Amino acid sequence: MIDLLPAALKGFAVLAQHTSDLADGAFRAYTVDDWPSPSFSPIIHLGLAPPQPGELDAVRTYWHHQWGPQVPACLLVPVAGASPAPLPGGWHAEPRPLHVIVETPAPAEVDLDSAFTLSVTPLGDPATEAAFLRLVTVCFPDTRTAPELVMSQLRQADARTELITITRPASSEPVATSALSVKDDTCIQTWGAVPEPYRGLRLSRTLQQAASRRCRELGATTTVTVTRNPRVIGPGRPHLNLWIYRTAPTQETDR
Repeated sequence: MIDLLPAALKGFAVLAQHTSDLADGAFRAYTVDDWPSPSFSPIIHLGLAPPQPGELDAVRTYWHHQWGPQVPACLLVPVAGASPAPLPGGWHAEPRPLHVIVETPAPAEVDLDSAFTLSVTPLGDPATEAAFLRLVTVCFPDTRTAPELVMSQLRQADARTELITITRPASSEPVATSALSVKDDTCIQTWGAVPEPYRGLRLSRTLQQAASRRCRELGATTTVTVTRNPRVIGPGRPHLNLWIYRTAPTQETDR
């Protein structure tokens, strides 16, 4: 599905504060300040042939200039196969790719169990933002040391961002959340968070349906969802696999 790469790149550009081309255009780097992760500040290989050693050196140099040598350099490589190809120079592939789902926003009804309610709220509501951060930090442990960066990332983007919240009315408890950000004709959904014991109830799919419908209302023609969870993809959803390479073996994280 390499033909989805241009749309995927537009999705990464929605939140990015800086964009740079590296190694004579072999790579494109997107930067969200204070966020050196493959999900938000990726360096993406743009070609079909494997990256060459000199190109990989340029990526390493750029990364260390941007984030410092203490953070293992990271890049994303689109691969059509079921496993990542080896790269020279000490680059190690993580065991799971980043899945980038690219779709046309749909006006379909949102499939939500009657035990829950759903709301969509622009940034700026303190109660909604507090519930969003609580759920995100439960599901993304690496955000717990500096949860304020999650909100600053969304506020600083040159995009319209809204928070989707699913609540259990019986307890008035928010149980699932995500953020959608729209810029021009592209919407990206991020921070999908559904903690236990609410997983397995199709709430992630409901969040994506709600994001798709809202993005269509806001004039977007493409929605991009970035996830490492293969269960989110579902049958027939067009997606691109980006294999995550780092310059040192590491635990999978989102930072």
